[in-house]
Amino acid sequence: MISLAVTFVCRFSYLGDGGFQVEHESLEARAAFLYDRKRLLQRFAWFEHVTLPAIRYQTDPNFTFLLMTGDSLPDWALEKLRALLADVPQAVIMQLPPLRHRDACHQAMTDLAPIEGATHYALTRLDDDDAVALDYVERLRLDFGPDLQRFWARNRMLALDYTRGMVLEQGADDGAPLDPRIMQLATAGLALIFGPHRRADLFRFAHHKLAGRMTVLSQEDDVMFVRGVHGQNDSNASGQRGLPWEIVEIDLDETLIARFAIERANLAAALKAAELS
Repeated sequence: MISLAVTFVCRFSYLGDGGFQVEHESLEARAAFLYDRKRLLQRFAWFEHVTLPAIRYQTDPNFTFLLMTGDSLPDWALEKLRALLADVPQAVIMQLPPLRHRDACHQAMTDLAPIEGATHYALTRLDDDDAVALDYVERLRLDFGPDLQRFWARNRMLALDYTRGMVLEQGADDGAPLDPRIMQLATAGLALIFGPHRRADLFRFAHHKLAGRMTVLSQEDDVMFVRGVHGQNDSNASGQRGLPWEIVEIDLDETLIARFAIERANLAAALKAAELS
């Protein structure tokens, strides 16, 4: 009998070697950048008001939310993380020493307790400023039926790519305009399915090159992800917008609440408070 375990991996200001496109001269310089109080407060604003709502209210609560951070994260920030995740029973906070980025991610996934009885693992990289839809876990289990299981069996790995989403961008006035987009292989809408023996391999694959490594099934029938764009994006998020999708009789704010439990006013208020801190 098929049993699909679902795991989200979220890196929160992990201090390590690599993993950032922005380079720093030393580990100390990177720590000063990552742990700057104003920067962390801004990351918390996105994490609390964009990432967490849909994690907290998933229609299928049977999943794991692994949060990776550094063992040198300031005490006040670690306490805030724990407080934010106190009512999320699926959350596991894992602190790691500075390691090469890929090795740290692999170690975190290896150290995470396996799910008893799981025959397959669906793994999603979720940045701390992105979101998945409220029914993301439910949809993964629905879609991974007999037909897709046959695709998976060919190479014992498969990617499910939900391409319809929205870009939520921090404006100069601390507002957050919405931009509906079709984006292929965006991490927040992408699940890699492996067998139990490869459940730690999520970060061994560059998400934008997956089409050359495994079968990718793309679906764009529903709005499944939000991507946060702001001045602290490490990747070129502002330049990776895919294609627009046509808005027909849809209210974007209502969609944002109904599909992600995100309220833009709460995000804007938190960002403004972080800026004034």
